[in-house]
Amino acid sequence: MTRSRAMYRTIARLGPRRGAAAFALSLALMILLVAALTSFLMLVAARAGQSAYERNSQQALYAAEAGVEASLATLAAGRPVPDPLKGQCGQATWQATVEPSGDKVRIDSVGVFRGKIGRPAYRQVRVRARRADGGFHILHWQRVPCAPPDDLQPELAPSPPSRRG
Repeated sequence: MTRSRAMYRTIARLGPRRGAAAFALSLALMILLVAALTSFLMLVAARAGQSAYERNSQQALYAAEAGVEASLATLAAGRPVPDPLKGQCGQATWQATVEPSGDKVRIDSVGVFRGKIGRPAYRQVRVRARRADGGFHILHWQRVPCAPPDDLQPELAPSPPSRRG
């Protein structure tokens, strides 16, 4: 018997079992591919959310720094500083509190940014400065870890996400 005849008989003997094995293999490969694709999509979505938060956080930091600069400019001009001093920097908002002590001053400024994507970001900057030559000399500039403050003014607090019907 030739080799090809022996193979043909083996295949013929398998008959319907051969089709079932092929179906099981195809099904297993499809499940594996769907699982891999789902994992990949979840990873991409998580990374996009993280990137959006990092961008929002950087904008909040810029806003907090703008609050410090506005506070120092108000003090240097000799105007009274409201407590808290509030403002807006682009889409971000900030709130600064100023604590003068003689010729020194301590400023705490919180920046808030609500982007279209990602959760709102809060960043805080704490600065100590000393009056010098009609302006202020920065003694210490520190980025402080910041959670959403409880006493944040209502207009600075993030608005709840809108639901579109």
